[in-house]
Amino acid sequence: MRGSLLTLLFVIMVMDILPAQTKSPSTPVAWVHFGVFSNSARVKYRITPVALERYWLDTSGVKIDSSVQQLSAAQWQRNRFILDAIPSLLLTAGTTTYSWGCLYCGEQPVIIVDIGFADKRPGFSYQIDGDTSRIPAGIRKYVKNIRSAVAQLIAEESKKQ
Repeated sequence: MRGSLLTLLFVIMVMDILPAQTKSPSTPVAWVHFGVFSNSARVKYRITPVALERYWLDTSGVKIDSSVQQLSAAQWQRNRFILDAIPSLLLTAGTTTYSWGCLYCGEQPVIIVDIGFADKRPGFSYQIDGDTSRIPAGIRKYVKNIRSAVAQLIAEESKKQ
């Protein structure tokens, strides 16, 4: 009898938790701040349904650039995945989790992802280990793609200067 009761409770908990892990938010995501903190660069961007902006850059130089820079429509289009393909885990885990992996343990960068919602409910803010072997499988590809996108955006900005 006791085993059956525990099994029933487990099934009820799983049925309650799993839908929350796969549901999309009831309102759309309004923006995502994303970036990388590493030994060579600290940068943050903001992507919305209409624009991509860089609003903070420190490449270990003399000056930190905190001016807001509007990026091109082509750069915005290429990086739309950050807004459009947010893993469901990042849309739900923020109530209990704000970091994954071994942050600042070595030379690997830390990936920053902040999610804001259109209905003004509290957003989620994450710090994620750049060593994707240490993070949940459901967010690995997204984190790798953000890291690549940031590297490309920094390289494009360096070419301009």
